[in-house]
Amino acid sequence: MAIRDCYDMEPLENLTEDLVLEELERQVGELQGQPLSAEAVLDITAYALNQLPPKYSATLTGRVYAPTAEDSEWVSA
Repeated sequence: MAIRDCYDMEPLENLTEDLVLEELERQVGELQGQPLSAEAVLDITAYALNQLPPKYSATLTGRVYAPTAEDSEWVSA
C-alpha cells in the first residue's frame, strides 16, 4: 500500500520554503535591473533550503503554532 495513494499529501507544506522564497524575492527586488535566470533562482533556493532545517505543517493549526523566522533557533542575528 502506497501512503500517497491512500492519503492526500497536498496540504503538507514546508514553511522554511516559504520564508526562503520571501527573502529571495526581497533580495532579487534590490538588484534592480539585474535579472536572474530561472536556473539561478532555483539553484539559490535549493542551496538556501539545504542549509536550513525544514519546518513542515499540514493544517491551519500547525501553521499558527509553527515557529516564525524571528522565533526560530536557526536564524542568526
